[in-house]
Parts: sequence; C-alpha cells; structure tokens
Amino acid sequence: MLAAPGATRAQSQDETPRFEAGVQLVGLRLDGTGEGSAGIGGRFGMNLTKYVSLEAETNYFPKNPSGNYGQTLGLFGVKLTKRFDRFGGFAKARPGFIHFSGDLASRLSRRDQFALDAGGGFEFYPTNHTAFRFDIGDTIIPYGNTTILLGPSPTTIGTRNNLQFEVGFAVRF
Repeated sequence: MLAAPGATRAQSQDETPRFEAGVQLVGLRLDGTGEGSAGIGGRFGMNLTKYVSLEAETNYFPKNPSGNYGQTLGLFGVKLTKRFDRFGGFAKARPGFIHFSGDLASRLSRRDQFALDAGGGFEFYPTNHTAFRFDIGDTIIPYGNTTILLGPSPTTIGTRNNLQFEVGFAVRF
C-alpha cells in the first residue's frame, strides 16, 4: 500500500502539463527593408496531446531613438513536439500578422501584412513545470504589391523570407 502513492506521483510527473505560458527575447531580420531588430514577447500554449500543441504568441520590437523599428508580430498555430525525459524537439507552423510603425511604416505603402512563421527548435525541461525554449524560424511575409521607399523611387518588395530566432522561458501547468 505504501508503494501505490509513490507510483501515482511518478505517473503524474511524467504527464505533459496541459498549458504553458512563457516570455521570450526575439530577433527578427526583415529582408528587403534594411532592418533587423530585437524584441520581447509572450506566448501561451495548450497541449492537446503529448505531441500536438496550439500556440499564440505576440512579439514587440521597440522603437529606437532614431525612430526605427516598432513592429508588432502576432502568431497563432500548431507545434508538433517529440518529448524525451528532459528535452524535446519541435516543429512549428503559425500564421499571423505583422504591424509596422516607426520610420519604416512611413516608407511602406501598407502597414499591416500577413506573416507565417515556420521553423523548429528544442526545449529543455529542468522540472515538469518549467521549460527553456530555443527556436529558429523563417517568418515569411508576402508583401504583395506593397512598395517601400529606400532610394529615389518606390520599390515593390514581393514575398520575403525573414530569419527569426527566440530564447525563452515558460511555466507549465
């Protein structure tokens, strides 16, 4: 009888917690605009199964003193994870939007654009209720006919692939 409670506790520690809430530092290189910025963000996830999660994430890239940056990136999508004892690897696909402000917004013909973050990374679980996350992705922005004024005349940007990386911490509950 004394062994049964221990076995029950061990099983509950192995289970994947249902929810995750985290914060992250983000880097985003915006190809075609001449900007690369660092930002901060927050993320909330719901683990549907041991392998499939839904995630929502918002990142903000603050304006610098010269008026550059100021983008807001919002994403929502799916994450597929293979978890081991203390580590996990994942792939992600999350559509969303990016809103431009600051000096760059004044050079774009449209401030709001669709965005798609596709990539992957790995997680480290020091305890069952905490996680460190490292991921890299391609934030695809199809600007379409949006133009940017970088020189003497406006230029159509087209679809651009933008390197994004994140380092974060999450609480799992």
